[in-house]
Amino acid sequence: MAARLRLVCAVGAGLLTFARSPSARAEDLTGAAGSVEAKRLFSQGSALYLAGQYEKALETLQQSHTLVPSPNSELVIARCLRELGRPIEAKEMFESAEAEARRRAADGAAKYAQTAESAAAEGAAVRASLGTLRIRVEGPDPTTKVAVDGAPADIPPGGEVVVWHSPGEAAVSMRSASGLEQRQVVTVRAGAEVTIGFGRQDPPPAEPGPPIAAPPAAPPLESSPRPVDRATDAHATHAAWAFPAAVVSGGVTLAGAGLATGFGIAANAEYHKVQTTCVTKGGCGPGDRSLANAGKAYQVVEYVSLGVASVAAAATATFAVIAITHPSRPKTTSQTQWRLLVGATTLGVGCDFP
Repeated sequence: MAARLRLVCAVGAGLLTFARSPSARAEDLTGAAGSVEAKRLFSQGSALYLAGQYEKALETLQQSHTLVPSPNSELVIARCLRELGRPIEAKEMFESAEAEARRRAADGAAKYAQTAESAAAEGAAVRASLGTLRIRVEGPDPTTKVAVDGAPADIPPGGEVVVWHSPGEAAVSMRSASGLEQRQVVTVRAGAEVTIGFGRQDPPPAEPGPPIAAPPAAPPLESSPRPVDRATDAHATHAAWAFPAAVVSGGVTLAGAGLATGFGIAANAEYHKVQTTCVTKGGCGPGDRSLANAGKAYQVVEYVSLGVASVAAAATATFAVIAITHPSRPKTTSQTQWRLLVGATTLGVGCDFP
């Protein structure tokens, strides 16, 4: 009985001293006096919460929790944070209150079972109102920094960061040791997850080294090479293509002359038909216009072929003169092969270069 009396007196003296000293702080109280003050602050903070004064309630309850940590004070602190629009902090505090309450209930303090259930239910509701950001960083190193809305986020060894976020826009950035920064802005929705990826950033290019000195110039050779006769080389080049070109243009001349002759004969035949028909009928009518048109078309082809043959003949003479006046030197490499291309409606020259 005497021991209990001394304890009560000590507690009373401590509270009296705290009340009389305006400079005393709740954090300075220990032992029984601290426990009594923690309970008083908890009751006061709970009353302020019920009255809707969440800022004052939060401050008072945090003082109570500092004196005597308790899942009950954590539960009401989480509720204050939720009402103050700080859901991320509220979620973490609900989870802490639930874990501590379940631990104490497992140790035999059954009164904390209800605290654990309340924290679990209210914490789940807060989590459902939030979204998550899954940030994947390729090849992170200790210098890599990730920030969400300007707040730094720790990067685990695997390079994948999971952050809870309120619904709305989220600005995520990654900065590497080189100083280069990647930035993405995404929209977060309640109950949904957004995945963001950041690739590896190459380091800045290395600084250029000192210039390499040029090697010393080689001494001049005693004997100089034979000067190149550019005129002779040019003549040889002319001779290399002049003769084949003369052969090809000669072929074109023959082909053009042959076509001119053939279409000239055809044109005369058509005109002869027209004359014969008109004499027989005693005059030409509109129905005979097709014969006249055919004769005229053959005559046009005849003139075109004759013109081509004339141009080709002139080219043949020119190429022949070049080939005769500038003979070519023998060559050991393969030569260009020329081909005359003659078709029903086409006339041309083809070649295969070595």
